[in-house]
Amino acid sequence: RRFSHPFLITGMTGGVQRASEINNVLAEAASSFDIPMGVGSQRIALENDEIAEIFKMKKRYPNLFLIANLGISQLLSKQGLHQAQHAIDMIDADAIAIHINILQELVQVEGDRHFSGSFAAIANLVKSLSRPLIIKEVGCGLDAKTVSRLTEIGVRCFDVGGSGGTSWSFIEAKRGLDPLTMRIGTCFRDWGTNTATALLQAKSHAPKDCTIIATGGIRSGLDAAKAVSCGADMVGFGLPLMRAALKSTDRNEVTCELEALSLELKISMFCSGALSLDELYSAKHQLDSRE
Repeated sequence: RRFSHPFLITGMTGGVQRASEINNVLAEAASSFDIPMGVGSQRIALENDEIAEIFKMKKRYPNLFLIANLGISQLLSKQGLHQAQHAIDMIDADAIAIHINILQELVQVEGDRHFSGSFAAIANLVKSLSRPLIIKEVGCGLDAKTVSRLTEIGVRCFDVGGSGGTSWSFIEAKRGLDPLTMRIGTCFRDWGTNTATALLQAKSHAPKDCTIIATGGIRSGLDAAKAVSCGADMVGFGLPLMRAALKSTDRNEVTCELEALSLELKISMFCSGALSLDELYSAKHQLDSRE
């Protein structure tokens, strides 16, 4: 599938009260702009069928490329494969992201603490799925060793999810009511590999047929251009589009933001002498080689 831009609306909203309203605003804009969109963690919807409606955007926007979302902890459960397929079927998803949020789980009072067997579970999922699989970090950044090991078991799409954007550790600190959780969450607020470093490592250690998505602190079309020049195939936006969606239930706010991001990317390309995204990457690669 080809899209109008190398943009992705990252998965953000799940079980909050306004999630359905926000998701529909984002979905309408994504559908009209012809870019993919992810949903927030579907864990709560797997436990409560009534909440599943929050994520079902395909009914209104059948052409939307929609990405399901499940945590590594859920995949490691006895019903992990079934839950992953259920998450896809629930929303008629075109792909599924398994998010790796180990730091958040460790800080979270009610978080999971056991991750043994993660690679085996992912390998089993790769063999079982009929839809593309994305391995997605959420603010700590994928490292080269992890990317290399995941490619060996068949993973071909990575969302590097570097630090520099939302800190889920700090969110847990703010959410926590006890002093220890607040202390630990704040201590690890800036933990992780930044998005640029994670992106460069993933690009250098993943096979050429892999898709690399850059997320984590991407706030402008110029940021997107920098990510593409470092090897990103897609660039995920979260906060700028969430802010736009919260301003109004009208999709115009989100569409205006996407149009601004698009123009910023095009200006960055023009001023770099790049007629295509491939040229934007090649120009930096050639410059690095000369240096």
